[in-house]
Amino acid sequence: NYWSGYSGADVDKDGLGDVPYFVSTYTTQPDNYPLVFDLVVSQATDEADADLTDGRCDVDLATSGDQCTLRAAIQETNKRPGKQAILFNIPGSGTPVISPSKPLPDIIEEVIFDASLQPIGKVIIDGTNAGVNSNGLTVINGDVSLKGLTIRNFTGNGINAVGSGYVLLENVDLQKNGAYGVIAEKDVFLNVKPVYSLQNTHRALNTIANNGNN
Repeated sequence: NYWSGYSGADVDKDGLGDVPYFVSTYTTQPDNYPLVFDLVVSQATDEADADLTDGRCDVDLATSGDQCTLRAAIQETNKRPGKQAILFNIPGSGTPVISPSKPLPDIIEEVIFDASLQPIGKVIIDGTNAGVNSNGLTVINGDVSLKGLTIRNFTGNGINAVGSGYVLLENVDLQKNGAYGVIAEKDVFLNVKPVYSLQNTHRALNTIANNGNN
C-alpha cells in the first residue's frame, strides 16, 4: 500500500520502502512492503515541468506544493537514473481525462504508470488534440508497466515501444488509436502484477480494440 505518512527510504529504487510502516502505534501487523513514490500526477492539465534541475515534478513554482502533470512526470523520470514510478491522484469526481496538446515526451528510463490511487482506479489519456502521427506513449528505452490507464484517440499507436524493454499491461484499455493499440519490439505481457504490488487481486481485464490496424 501507499502511505502518505511514510518517511522511509528506498535505496535500491524498487518502489518499496526499506523498513516496514506501522499504520498506528496500536497496530501490531505492519505493512512490510510500503510503496514509496514522489511522482504523483495531481493535475489533468498538460504543462511542462517548470524546473528540470530541482528534482521535483512541479509546473507552477509560485503555488505551494507540487503541481504535477503527466508531461512533467515523464520529464522528471527521464532525468533520473533507474526505475521510477508515476502514480495518479487527480482531484474531482469521475474518471480524469488528460488531453495532451502535443506528443508526450519519449520514455527513456524504466517506469511504472499506476492509476490505482484514483477512486475509480482509472485515468484516460486522450490524444484528440495531440497532433498528426502522435503516439500515446513512446518507449525508447527500458521496461514500461501500465495499470489502470485508457489510451485513446491518438493518430499513431496507443503504445509505441521501440526499445529493448518489455511492455506490461494490467487493466489497460487501448482504443480508437489510428494505428495499433500497442506495438513493441520485445514482449508484451498481459495481467502480470508489477513487482511492487504484492496483494492478491482479481484478474485484470485489458481491452485492445477499434484501433486502426487491429
